[in-house]
Amino acid sequence: MEMNSTLSELCSALQDSFSLDTKDTDVVDRESEVNLIQSVLSKSLKASTGSALYVCGLPGTGKTLSVLKTALKIQATSKRCDVIYINCMRHKDARDIYVDIYHNLKKVKKSQINFSTGEIINQLEKTFFNAESKRMMFCILDEVDHMVSRTNKDLYRIFEWPFEEGSRFTLIGIANALDLIQKHLPRLSSCGREPKLLHMKPYTQDQIYIILKDRVEKVTTEDFVQDEALRYCAKLIEVKRGDIRKALDICRQVMARKQLEFQRHGKEDLEVDEYLLSLDDMMDMMDDVFGESNSPKIKSLPLHAQLIVISSQTASPTALNYLTFAAVYKEYLSNCSLVYLDPVNRNEFFDVLSSITSSGLMSLDTNEKVEENKRRITLVFNKDDVVFGLEHLKMLRPLLDQLESTNIGGEQ
Repeated sequence: MEMNSTLSELCSALQDSFSLDTKDTDVVDRESEVNLIQSVLSKSLKASTGSALYVCGLPGTGKTLSVLKTALKIQATSKRCDVIYINCMRHKDARDIYVDIYHNLKKVKKSQINFSTGEIINQLEKTFFNAESKRMMFCILDEVDHMVSRTNKDLYRIFEWPFEEGSRFTLIGIANALDLIQKHLPRLSSCGREPKLLHMKPYTQDQIYIILKDRVEKVTTEDFVQDEALRYCAKLIEVKRGDIRKALDICRQVMARKQLEFQRHGKEDLEVDEYLLSLDDMMDMMDDVFGESNSPKIKSLPLHAQLIVISSQTASPTALNYLTFAAVYKEYLSNCSLVYLDPVNRNEFFDVLSSITSSGLMSLDTNEKVEENKRRITLVFNKDDVVFGLEHLKMLRPLLDQLESTNIGGEQ
C-alpha cells in the first residue's frame, strides 16, 4: 500500500463487500436450512407437483437470502422452472400481488393488466393447474404477513394453490412470526394443506464472525482487518438478537469513517502493526451505535408511553415528511388494537405525550395557533433505540417485529 488512493480504494471495496445487497452475496453457514429449502424445491420440480414452505425467523436471520439464492440456483440448472420474487410489503392490497404475479408470469406490462381481480385469478389458475405442463413456478412471497386480513381469503387461496389437483405452483412464504400459519390460517392444518415449516434461528456469535470474515476475504487476504475487531462485533450483535444486517451495517460505517480519516489526513501508508480496521475502531463505532442511546429512557417509560414511542416510528408522515399529532394518535390506536390493549382517551394521550417530551425524547409544536391535530412532532431517537429499549417486552414483540421489517436494504 504505497498510494493514498489505494488505501481509499480498499476502504471502498470493503464497504461494498459489507453491503446489504444480496445480488452477489453467498449464503454462509446456513447449510441445514439451505438443504431443506433445496429438498422441497427439487422434489417439487422432479415430481412436477406443487409444494408449500413457510420460512420464519427474526429479522436479519438469512430468510430471504437463503430462499432466493437456492431457488435461483435450481432455476439456473433447470429449464423447467420460473422463479418469481415479490415483497408483499410493497403492495397496498392482494390485487396488487396478483397483478405482480401475472406481470412476472406473462411478461405483460402492469399498465396493460386492466381486467378484474377475478379474471386475473382465473388466468393464473389456468396456468398453475395445467396437468399437461411440466413447467413449474416457484413463487417467493416475502413479508407475506402483510396479506393478513379480516377473512384471509386471499392468503388462504395462495397457500392452497400448491395443493390443488395438477398444480405446478410451489409457494415459499417468508415472514417473522413463527405462528402465522396456526394463528391466521388454521384451516390449512385441518385439511392436510399445512406448509412445511423452516424456522431460521438468530445467528450465533461464531456464525456472525464467519460471515464478516468471509466478506473481508472476498476483498483481501492480507492482514488489514484485526480479527479481534470482527469477533467483538459478532459478540455484541449476538446479544442484540443476532441480526446480521446490523453487523454488516456497523462494519460498513467503520470503513466509511476510516476512508474519510485517511483522505482528511492525506494518509498514504499503514504504519507497522496498524490495521485498516482495528479493535479500537470497532469499539468506538459500537459505542456510537449502542452506547449513548436513548434506549434506557425508552425502557423506563410507562407502557402507553412506550406504545406512543413505537407508533411515532411507524406512523405515516405528511407530504412534507414530518409527523403530526393526528398521525401518531391514529397509529397508536391501531397498535393498541394489535396487542389487545385498551387505549387511553385523547386527553390522556396528550398528557402521556407531554410526559415523553419532558423526558427529551421528542418535542411537540406548542404554537397555539396551529390546530392540535396538525401540530408537528419531532423525534430525537431512532428505530434501534426503540427496539433495544423494548425487546424484553413480549407483549410488544409483534409491533417491534413490524418495526424491524421496515429495515433498510435486503436481508442476509
